[in-house]
Amino acid sequence: MNKPRPDLNIQVNKLSAIPPLTWHQILALRSEIFVVEQQCVYLDPDDDDINAMHFYAISDKTVIGYARMLDEHEWKIGRILIDSKHRGHGYSRTIVERITNYIKAETNSSKPISLSAQVYLTSFYRELGFAPTGRMYLEDGIPHIRMVFQRP
Repeated sequence: MNKPRPDLNIQVNKLSAIPPLTWHQILALRSEIFVVEQQCVYLDPDDDDINAMHFYAISDKTVIGYARMLDEHEWKIGRILIDSKHRGHGYSRTIVERITNYIKAETNSSKPISLSAQVYLTSFYRELGFAPTGRMYLEDGIPHIRMVFQRP
């Protein structure tokens, strides 16, 4: 990554606290990335959105990055994305670090933190402290692997 990594103001909210226009931008961006760009035909909004913590980066009143965190038998990070016009600036790294720091600081929990990584991003997530576990599997036709955060 050659470009400087900016400090982002990342909002963290439950669904009920996200302004409707912001939620619309999040859903539009998720559809643009996961349904159109990655050509995965599925209904993106799901029941997990209701109970998730949503982490989103806004620039000039526009959502440019997003991820959600689910509190289940482990902390699950998912739907990680950056608008294609804003890639290459370290935003994904900043969002994932924000989530792991949030879990460590706000939850007082030792539950594992996991994510389902697209296989080609394994090295990226390793740099953030995640280690692959298990075997590669297909999710919507895309090779993925489960990765778990290695707490210091």
